[in-house]
Amino acid sequence: MKNKFLKNVIATMSILVLATGVLTGCGDGNGASDSASVETEESVSSETADTEASDTEASDADQENVDTADVETVKLGILAGHVLPVVALENGYFDEQGVKVELVSFDTGAAEIEAYTSGELDIVQCGDLPLLNGLSNGLDLQVIGTYNVSDEINGLVVREDAGISSYADLKGKTVSVPFGTNIQPLLYEYLEAGGLTEADVEIVNLNNADGANALITGDVSAAVLWDPYLSGVVENDGIVQIADTKDIRKFVCPISSSTEYINAHADTVRKVLTALNKASNWSQENVDEAARIVSDYFDSDNEDAIKLSINKADSTVPLTQEKVDNLLLGATVCYKYGIVENEVNLEEHINWDFTDLDE
Repeated sequence: MKNKFLKNVIATMSILVLATGVLTGCGDGNGASDSASVETEESVSSETADTEASDTEASDADQENVDTADVETVKLGILAGHVLPVVALENGYFDEQGVKVELVSFDTGAAEIEAYTSGELDIVQCGDLPLLNGLSNGLDLQVIGTYNVSDEINGLVVREDAGISSYADLKGKTVSVPFGTNIQPLLYEYLEAGGLTEADVEIVNLNNADGANALITGDVSAAVLWDPYLSGVVENDGIVQIADTKDIRKFVCPISSSTEYINAHADTVRKVLTALNKASNWSQENVDEAARIVSDYFDSDNEDAIKLSINKADSTVPLTQEKVDNLLLGATVCYKYGIVENEVNLEEHINWDFTDLDE
């Protein structure tokens, strides 16, 4: 079967600013008779009114251009295949909120946090482990929402010819997982459930796209992936999924920004989150169209996998206590396996100011 796996691209889109132009016209009389050059009171009044109207329009247009120019572009970090930011951009939801948003795409959350650290991003969407690693290293980040909560979007896929039907069967096998992402601890959870440790397998650090391709070519026997890569790879002959996370926990993917940025741009942050939440609601009601939009944006041929990923997850943005509880559980797991070096109090980094988002 054709490899339908998503092509990874770094896609950057900016919302265009529309400038309002004003058309003006002039009349010049060069008639031979004096009467032709005489203007009536009515025509003078009409011309004066037109001039005043034209000046007013020009003034309004100038003001509009100034106001638009003063709007700072929000740089939003995302991962390839993310649905909400792309739908919000392509459907004009950021425009409706009066904000300019530039989407900057990465292969992993670790790379995204690195870009945030260097000042390249204002708001980030990534898994819980990259967030925790950032906090552990002293980054100022507050969780302001979520974009994906599910116990189905992550899973374990294997080659049928590898003889793996249970977690215990992973012993002695080569398994890929992207380090520094929220599915790195998931691999250790799978191993523990099978009575194994990382010493019992050969772990290869590959991003989702490379891990899926390595599985297809036989370079690895198993891979831990997230959607839409997870759903996409099983479309290939000889690849099967043997586990998700329903018997483990729900994974929560947070949206975060710095205290400084939130304090300085609280209204802008709210508008961005509102647009993302509208994109969530629309995508749930228009799954096929949302999948097409995202597939086109990332230049992939994996619409079916994106549809599955949309259906598997709660993509609503506002925080809830259940979401936070699962996020805290994920942090506990990361500390348990020693993946995060310095333990942090994640509860201190939860910002509840954006739970009442209106469309």
